[in-house]
Amino acid sequence: MVIPRRILIVGGGIAGLTFAAALKYYGARADVVDLAPEWRPVGSGIAIGFNGILALNSIGLGSAVQERGVPLNSVTLLDSEGKRMNGFRFSSVADAYGTSTIGIHRGVLHDVLADSLEESPRLGVTVTALREHPKGVMAEFSDGTNAEYDLVVGADGRNSQVRKLIFGEVEPHYVGYCAIRVVVPRPSGFEGMCELWGSGRRMGILPIGENLLYSYSTFLSAKGIVRDPSQNLNLLRELFADFKGPARHIVDSDPDEASIHYGDIEQVILPQWITKRVVLIGDAAHAMCPDLGQGGSMAIEDAMTLARSLVDSTEIADALLGYQTKRYNRVGQIQRKSRQYGWMVHRQTAPACAVRRSVVRRLDSNRLARTTVASLINPLA
Repeated sequence: MVIPRRILIVGGGIAGLTFAAALKYYGARADVVDLAPEWRPVGSGIAIGFNGILALNSIGLGSAVQERGVPLNSVTLLDSEGKRMNGFRFSSVADAYGTSTIGIHRGVLHDVLADSLEESPRLGVTVTALREHPKGVMAEFSDGTNAEYDLVVGADGRNSQVRKLIFGEVEPHYVGYCAIRVVVPRPSGFEGMCELWGSGRRMGILPIGENLLYSYSTFLSAKGIVRDPSQNLNLLRELFADFKGPARHIVDSDPDEASIHYGDIEQVILPQWITKRVVLIGDAAHAMCPDLGQGGSMAIEDAMTLARSLVDSTEIADALLGYQTKRYNRVGQIQRKSRQYGWMVHRQTAPACAVRRSVVRRLDSNRLARTTVASLINPLA
């Protein structure tokens, strides 16, 4: 076992907190810093795939996520009129693994992970310099302090400061569409997950709590358009005014402005995630399109794999290489499939949409379910 005695985790999101929880499980600890000035409800909703829940089960946290979230045992695909095109159930997953994909508020997931730790992160702080040498890494912080570490873990998201300090400027790749995310009250009887596909637009809806519903709406757009946050709801209503079926509940809702989030969808693809003593995990290493709902699960798998690699190796450099070797191809595969799915969903012309609808309706739902499940099983777990 080579778990270092001095570990710094930069970033207190899903990846960073999961890694800290995994270290605790294996009898180690880390310093965690996060740029946020205070802990507060984070983001909107998220789906954690059954593969992410299985990873959390290995450190005793899967049941807490399941208890505080909502099982998503079915997926229904609709057109913009609200008419069913196809759908499938994940009953085979629940039977085989004892869990399913879970819809949960990001703030609740954050609390589950943070509450499992013994020490609170240092808030309002990030790294300003990292100087790596054979015996460690000297970290300088934005509050003027510094400290020596055996290992530094960059879990600080798509615009990672750790990545910038170690690998230089890496421009995230804009994939051509934006997202508006919103949390609204959950109507009685709404179960499972659904997506509605229109011309260059898509709306997904899933429960994330007994009384909460999460919706993500994506649409083709130019990159980097600066919008007034107070107009996000009006934009959502304008873009999806012609959507029917369950989309009407989202479009006609009147959510609190703080629960609405708008942003470009970007990917990060790097040739490597490690040096001798610095490693990237989660979105810092491989931010991906959300089209398969696997961003959170990939971050969780990263954290668990890195922790396990440290336990199984006798040298830090070997542990980091083992982590990257186990994760790189799997993450790349999920990134590509997510991008391909997003490309299909955002077809814009009428003929392309008609062909898409025809193809989706002819798909065998049982085969579609088996293929989806097979693509998410972690072969190295």
